[in-house]
Order: sequence, then structure tokens, then C-alpha cells
Amino acid sequence: KNSSIDFLRKKKVTPLSFAEELIAEKGDMVENIAQKDILEAFNIASKKLSSKNQKLIALHHQSGLTFSEIAQFLGEPINTIKSRYRRAITTLKKMLVDFQ
Repeated sequence: KNSSIDFLRKKKVTPLSFAEELIAEKGDMVENIAQKDILEAFNIASKKLSSKNQKLIALHHQSGLTFSEIAQFLGEPINTIKSRYRRAITTLKKMLVDFQ
């Protein structure tokens, strides 16, 4: 008996019943649906931004460019880029809060 208990402790695997596995799978599905809803809301909100702000957010988040790289790429001062980015993010936050 003790050998079996020691073996199970070392293995550290907790067996799940069928019902627990089903609940875990449904929880994952709900989480995936929630993430899709959030992404859809973000896409809808970002399309309402000006084209300059859309491009700025895409360059920073999707392309991974720094603000100085974006400033060089767009030919604008870095402080202008930073200000526009902050305003765009603030606007997005407001739209997403209103979306809920």
C-alpha cells in the first residue's frame, strides 16, 4: 500500500474523471470564445481610428518597431509619434469600455 502511494506521489498526476475532463474542455472553449470576442471588438474599434493612427499602432505592435524607428520611417518627430500613439491608445480604451 505504501509503495503504491509513494509511486503516485512521485508521478504527481491527478487522474481526472470524465466529467472533470468535460468541464475543463468547456472552460477552454469559453475562454477561446471570450478571446475571439475581445479580438473582434479591438478590430472594430481600431478601424474607427484615423488611418495615421491605425498605421502607427500596426507599426508598433505588429511590426515591433520602436517609436524612434517609426519616427524615421514616417519622417515625423519622435514626440509627435509618442503623442499620437498615446491619444490613439486612449481612444481605443474608451471605445472598448463603451463596447462592453
